[in-house]
Amino acid sequence: MTVTKPSYIHSTLDALKGRYAIVTGASSGIGAAIANEFTALGMHVFGWDLNSNNAPGNSVTALAIDITDEASVVDGFISVLEETEQLDVLVNCAGIGGIKRTRYMASDEWNTMLSVHATGSFLCAREALASMETQGCGSIINIASICGLT
Repeated sequence: MTVTKPSYIHSTLDALKGRYAIVTGASSGIGAAIANEFTALGMHVFGWDLNSNNAPGNSVTALAIDITDEASVVDGFISVLEETEQLDVLVNCAGIGGIKRTRYMASDEWNTMLSVHATGSFLCAREALASMETQGCGSIINIASICGLT
C-alpha cells in the first residue's frame, strides 16, 4: 500500500526551500535527524554543537557553539546572520542524555543539565527573536525528550 501525502502538506514543505535554520545539538540523535530532514527539504541548515567535526551531513554547515556560553551564542548568531541576513527557524534540540534520577544526581550534574537544557534554549531563543522580530516572522521549536516526564 502506498501512502500519499495530501497536497497541502507538499505545498507547506515546499515553502521551506531556501529558508535558513539553526539546529542545536545537530551532531547526533534527534538534532542530526532534524538537520538532515531540513536539508532534504531544501533548507540551509547551520548545525550547532560543541563539536563541529560531527556534522550530520554534507549539506549542513557545522559550527562549534557552546549554547551554555552567552558569548558563544551571540557570536554564532552574528556569524549566521552575516552570511544569511535572516533566520527562519531555530530548533533547540541540544540536550544531555543519561541523566540520573534526582536522588542520585550531584549538584554539578544538575547545574550542567540546567545550563544545557534551560539556559542554552533561553540564550538561543533570545538571540533568534531579535532577528525574527525584525523580519516579522520565524519559528522557534523546543525539543524535549520523554525523560522530562519521568
